[in-house]
Amino acid sequence: MAAANDEFPEEFTIQRVRLAAAKGLAGLQPAHIAAYFRDHPEQAKDLLSESYDKRFTPSSFMTERSGSYQVGWFSKRAEYMCVRQFSNLDDAATDYFLFSLGKGRWNPPGNDRVTEHLVAVEIRLTRYRKMITICSP
Repeated sequence: MAAANDEFPEEFTIQRVRLAAAKGLAGLQPAHIAAYFRDHPEQAKDLLSESYDKRFTPSSFMTERSGSYQVGWFSKRAEYMCVRQFSNLDDAATDYFLFSLGKGRWNPPGNDRVTEHLVAVEIRLTRYRKMITICSP
């Protein structure tokens, strides 16, 4: 089931989130979810670990690189899509949670803590070169 807007890739399907508090968080407004992850950083770390544990595609992902966090979609064709970069774990965890459940994307107030990538960025994955496809916000 694809999401209804262009913040999601065409092949998007709702992802399972194993976080114990997920059911209670799912009905909250995005700002309240962000506050929860700010107040409970161990839960945000659990989401990061959950993402690292995924062994299937397509799937949502969250990763830490060089002091920042990236959230997006890893496609069937091993391409990173709809990637957003965050400077802190609580905002990244909020975006990952919302994105995985098909509830939209997190835009922190003032949007000064998120960097939108507006151009395709080429990266290396092991021996392969893949393109990151950016979805419009």
